[in-house]
Amino acid sequence: MRFAAGILLFGLVAGSARADSVTLRDRTVIEGKVTSNTDTEVVINTYNSAMTAMTWGVKKFDKGQVAKVEITPEPPLVRYWRESNTARPDHAALLKLCTDNGFAVEAREEALLVLVNDPQNAEARKIVGADADRLIKGSPLHNSDLRAQAKDYAGLDPAARKAKYEEWKTAFGVTLPQSYFDRVARSLQQPKGKQEDVRLTYNARKVTGRYTIWVPDDYDPHRAYPLIVGLHGAVNGLGGIGNGKDFVGHFLLEAPKWGCIVVCPTCEPLPWTGHPDDYFTSFIAEAELLFNVDMNRVYLIGHSRGGMGTWSYGPAYADRFAAFAPAAGSGGGNAMKAHQTGTGMYIYHSSDDPQVGCSDDRGAAGVLQKQKADFVYTEYVNAKHGWPQEVIDDTLAFFKRHHQMKRGSKGPEPVHGSRPSFAEPLWPDEALYFPVRAADAGGNEVAKLVGDIETGGSLGERAANRLIELKDKAALPSLSKILQTPNQSEDAKVQSARVLGVFKDPASSGALAKALSDKSLKVRKAAADSLATAGEKKDAIAIASALEALGKEFDKELKKLEISDWENFQAANAAYVAAMSALGESHVWTVVSTVAIKKVLLATDLPKFSTGYDPELTRKKAALLIVDALPGFKEAKLKADLGAIKTKFSADAEVQSRASTAESKF
Repeated sequence: MRFAAGILLFGLVAGSARADSVTLRDRTVIEGKVTSNTDTEVVINTYNSAMTAMTWGVKKFDKGQVAKVEITPEPPLVRYWRESNTARPDHAALLKLCTDNGFAVEAREEALLVLVNDPQNAEARKIVGADADRLIKGSPLHNSDLRAQAKDYAGLDPAARKAKYEEWKTAFGVTLPQSYFDRVARSLQQPKGKQEDVRLTYNARKVTGRYTIWVPDDYDPHRAYPLIVGLHGAVNGLGGIGNGKDFVGHFLLEAPKWGCIVVCPTCEPLPWTGHPDDYFTSFIAEAELLFNVDMNRVYLIGHSRGGMGTWSYGPAYADRFAAFAPAAGSGGGNAMKAHQTGTGMYIYHSSDDPQVGCSDDRGAAGVLQKQKADFVYTEYVNAKHGWPQEVIDDTLAFFKRHHQMKRGSKGPEPVHGSRPSFAEPLWPDEALYFPVRAADAGGNEVAKLVGDIETGGSLGERAANRLIELKDKAALPSLSKILQTPNQSEDAKVQSARVLGVFKDPASSGALAKALSDKSLKVRKAAADSLATAGEKKDAIAIASALEALGKEFDKELKKLEISDWENFQAANAAYVAAMSALGESHVWTVVSTVAIKKVLLATDLPKFSTGYDPELTRKKAALLIVDALPGFKEAKLKADLGAIKTKFSADAEVQSRASTAESKF
């Protein structure tokens, strides 16, 4: 009966903000967050923000106007969530907190963890009951002997793994599925710390992408960790960081103290909502498949364009997030959907934001305020489109106080305990993207590596690197076929082209030349890059023909180019020029001048790209490659085109210097 009270206590935190209140002498009651209560003044933020820099929705009263101030204490369950969200939780203290407040599921989890270091702890044994020894023996999280054996499991082939698993079922009474140990084995092979621009593997046949991930140095694959998913904005500066590897830096001061995993995808192209949902969900799925994530503690946060993405995905997938936090974004139309699931929301904006107005966020905050939802709205007055560090810190503190909720018969209610991703049933296509390989591939290794390239992602990238290392030309016909097969994924074709370029096999140049007309600009660029090293002088004619076709396509699409199209056209265009220069064919200089430089590189009347995006950064990158390549054509008339490039970039010292160097080589 000791734990029966837990049901009532859970209800106290479900589905509503835990507001302070100020009662005036005229009996008016104002709810929110009391940020100051002195002998002379009371200040309350009606949008629940503790940030004293906020003025919107903040009410101040002389003490004489106030009849009563009530500060709502932190509910015990919220305290448990907050105190368990640390790198090294004090399980004995958490056990006491759970038993004192009747949290049955949480108490049982904490008791088992206490017994790991204190096997004879009477209170913990009483809570777990007669099954304590059996449960500990069969769990690698709690049994050091089983954990030690699990480390060697990664080196076993599929048949040996099956035998070892059956042995553990008999010797230790293991009840976890075999897939749990396969995931642990895979996770033990992953690097820790910060890994930048990792290729997305899961769902790589449907979507392609990259992400940056940070994992604690003491990561233990048998423990379930919180996960923060961060969505970047459009450009660098003022917090609006336009890629995952830089955006992750916002969280790396706190992540080691928290002991969480952070994954920040790079959206190519923005906006986030311009992609199918598989693009977004696959990044989260991969993190949960490679690392043991507590699926009851997954948090979404984004700034600027990432804030817009957060407003879109947060409510849409509210049943997958404990809380989400859009910053300097817009949206909020589906905030009530998140409220109905009990998902926490932390909204931030600055009233003087010149890029994204705060009206949508104010509107969403007003709706949530009326519903007494679990939310915070923080608004600054002079941060423009920035994202102050103290707001980021306050947002992460808000996350720590939140846990997965679910719809109950009387409103949202907490989901009990932890939910390790490694203990979940097999995911769709998990075996396809993360296959269990035999320890010795033998004579079939090349065929398996080619298959991995077809699968794509990091799996394909590693396979391509291994083929290059093996120097085995037996793979080349298969890679040429992949490159010429229309329904193969973009990722598989790019990796195939890369390997063919490294081998420098004349027989492969035909496949690379045909790939210059692929529907994907990224594949065309990869083919040109490889022809620069693996092609012959005659292949420059094929590249020139492809460049003319590219120019016509560019003309047709110019008025409606998206950011990614602009970037991909410029990258392919520069790659074509560099490849023809490397092959030493001077007769193609006219198409370089008329198409590559005048039409594509120096294009005018560009479409209006998204606010904050600077297309000239992409143009400059392409210009530098082209400038460096022009002397290879040995045609003095191209000096006039160098002059045009210098004029276009008259204020850029790097372009001026590189162009002057190129001029001196004619």
